Amino acid sequence: MSILVYLDSQDYSNLTKDSELLEELIAFKKSGKVSFISSSAIVSECAPITPSITYLAVKRSEIIELLCGRKTFVSIDRIIENEISSFQRSAPTRNQIISNNGDWFPSIGPLIDAIDMRKLFHYALSDKHLNRVQRRKAESMALRGSSLRQRNSNELMAGIDNIISAYPMKPHNARTLISFHMGKTSRAQAVSALLESLRDVSFMMRWFQDHHENLTFVPNFIRSTSHRTLERFASTIDASKFVKNPVQAWRKITNEVLQENIERLAANFGDQVKPCIEDIPTHCPGITTMFRLLTTIIEDSLGSNTRKIEQSDFADALHALHAPYVDIFRTDNYMASKLIEIVPETTICGKLRNLPSAIHQLSAHI
Repeated sequence: MSILVYLDSQDYSNLTKDSELLEELIAFKKSGKVSFISSSAIVSECAPITPSITYLAVKRSEIIELLCGRKTFVSIDRIIENEISSFQRSAPTRNQIISNNGDWFPSIGPLIDAIDMRKLFHYALSDKHLNRVQRRKAESMALRGSSLRQRNSNELMAGIDNIISAYPMKPHNARTLISFHMGKTSRAQAVSALLESLRDVSFMMRWFQDHHENLTFVPNFIRSTSHRTLERFASTIDASKFVKNPVQAWRKITNEVLQENIERLAANFGDQVKPCIEDIPTHCPGITTMFRLLTTIIEDSLGSNTRKIEQSDFADALHALHAPYVDIFRTDNYMASKLIEIVPETTICGKLRNLPSAIHQLSAHI
C-alpha cells in the first residue's frame, strides 16, 4: 500500500521554483511508494485573484496534475455529508471520499439544469450588432422559454467561442451541452462532457486566464468564507479580554459547540442525530479535526494572548479536514504544532523540505 500525502496549497507554488525537490517527489510517486492527493480547497486556492498572475496559477495546476494526477478528495460538502450520514452506519473510510477521476467539485446535476440557454443565446448574438427588434425576433425564433428550439439554433452553435466565455468548457464539450438542451444528446452525455472539462484543472486555469472576470466563484469558496469566519470570531476574542481565565471558559463550551454543530449539520441533510461527544471523532474525523484546530487557534488569541487570528486560519482548518484520511499531511510549522496533538495517527510535516525524510521514516515502518 502506498503512502498517501496531502500537500499544502503553497507547496505547489514552491515546487514550481524547486525542480530538485519536485524531481525527488516525482521519483517517490513513480516508485509506487507514495501517492499524492489534491482537494477542492487546493483547487480553490490555486485559482488566481488577478489576471496578471494567472500564468502562476497555470504553473501550480500543472504541478498538481503532475503529482496527483486525477486523485482528489471529493468536495468538502460531500465529505461532511458522508461523515454525518455515517452515524446511521459504520464510520467513513478513505475510499468513500476519494475520487480517482478528478471529481473535486460538488454534484453537477443542478449546474446542468441551471445553465441559462437564453444567456448563452445572447452571447452568441453579441457580435451581430442587431437592434432591439431584430434581437427579439431572433430570440423568439430560436428559444422556447429557457430552452432551445431544434430549428434555427445555428447561431448558438456558430457562437461557440462566446459560450465558452460564459462557462469553463472545452469547445467539443460545450457543443455536447448545447446539443443536450436542443434534445439531440442525452443527459448522461451532457454530464460526461461537463465533467471532462471540470476535471482538467490546468484547462480551467487557462480558461481563467482569458475569462478572469468569471472565475470569482472558485477562489471565493475559500476566501469569502474565511473573511466571514474571521469577523464572527473577532467579537468573541474582543470580549474575552474582560473574562477571567478566558481559555478555561472557552474549553468548557467547545464540546457543546461541536455537538450542536453536528446536530445542525445533520438536520440540514434531513437527519435527526444526537450523538454522544465520544462518538463524534469516530464518525466525523474530518469535521472534528477542523473544529479542534479552529478552537485551538482561537485560544492563542483569547484574553492577554498575543497572537492575532488571521483570515488564512480558516483556510488552514478546511485543509485540515482531510488530515485524518492521509498518511502524511503538510502544513506550516504553526498549524503542524497544533495538529500533531489533534491527529496523532497522521504524520504531520511542518516543512516542505522535510517531506522526503518523513516519507522515508514512515515507509520504514510499513
